[in-house]
Amino acid sequence: MTVNVIPTATLSVYPSVVAPGNTSTVTWLSTNAASCTASDGWSGTLPSSGTQVTSAVSTTTSYSLTCTGPGGTSMVASATLTVSSVSMSLAPQNAALTLNRTQQFTATVPGGGAATWTVDGIANGNASMGTITATGLYTAGGAGVHTIAATSVANSTQSASASAAVTDLAGVYTYHNDAARDGANTQEYALTPGNVNTTSFGKLASCAVDGAIYGQPLWVANVTMSGVKHNVVFVTTQHDTLFAFDGESNTCATLWTINLIDAAHGGTSGEHDGLDAPGHLALALPGDDREAPPLASVGEGRAGVAGARVEHAAGAERGLGQARPGAALADERRLLVADQGADRGRPRQGGRRGDGPRRGCAAGSPSSPARVRPAPRRLRSASTAASPPGSD
Repeated sequence: MTVNVIPTATLSVYPSVVAPGNTSTVTWLSTNAASCTASDGWSGTLPSSGTQVTSAVSTTTSYSLTCTGPGGTSMVASATLTVSSVSMSLAPQNAALTLNRTQQFTATVPGGGAATWTVDGIANGNASMGTITATGLYTAGGAGVHTIAATSVANSTQSASASAAVTDLAGVYTYHNDAARDGANTQEYALTPGNVNTTSFGKLASCAVDGAIYGQPLWVANVTMSGVKHNVVFVTTQHDTLFAFDGESNTCATLWTINLIDAAHGGTSGEHDGLDAPGHLALALPGDDREAPPLASVGEGRAGVAGARVEHAAGAERGLGQARPGAALADERRLLVADQGADRGRPRQGGRRGDGPRRGCAAGSPSSPARVRPAPRRLRSASTAASPPGSD
């Protein structure tokens, strides 16, 4: 007794998404069939398996196939060729990151299909160049400029790329970037002479503060606040106020702000900001000692007694602080202090003559934080050794 099995048929088209006027290839396979019949977007009698190039298409087209044999006729197999005029693209085209931070890339795929991802040509990347997920979330690896590429699953000839500039700059801790006061950032990868222009570079936000800014705005990468990492711009004003701004925001986002001579931070009754004599607020950050606290900002208040001074310090993460009557600022090997001294114009340790106070700062990339003109100040290192608050 002979048993005839009903045929089966499968049909696929690749690429499944093409631009108008392009072609694709249809592939089919059957079992228990002697021949097949094409319908819809194609026609004719076909062998039981094979491939065939479609005609040029201008609209989305469906292809159908049935196969017959001694056991009867298969169910209809179908495949769709999508025509899309959308170009493959990635956003953002340029991203600037600090170490171990993430950036979401979004691929626009013709036909709305999925994409495969590479970093510097390596599928999904690796620890040295950074990794990327199937949804385009990039985690920064080593410093440098890395190429992020997405390729359409439906059509491997359609791809797009973007750049991720990763800096290992830990922070701008002192006036003009370093002890040499050269203002150079040798760990800048996002900004180049080609993209710093009126079309693609400029002010992102303007931040309001409560007084003149004489001290150098400083910047620290990857400061953890409430469990979230931020690249932070720290600014002090002549009203003994310390501001922490989000250096990655396209609007002025204040992470926290404190006044160093209010009661919550150790101020006493009758204490004021001493604006009659400039120089009562200084900003200091760890220099070459990475074990030092991320920030020690010291504000000097007048206690109403001739010659009396009270210094208040704050920590970077939460803006916490305490009073330190008569205390020294910090270990001179660890901290450099931007001092808005009354003897303006007499630079020390490479300080320069400035041109007036500032009330804001212009934003650049994460690795090029505040780009501002130097203000009048003199620089000194703390003369006595004492651990800043919170260092234990």
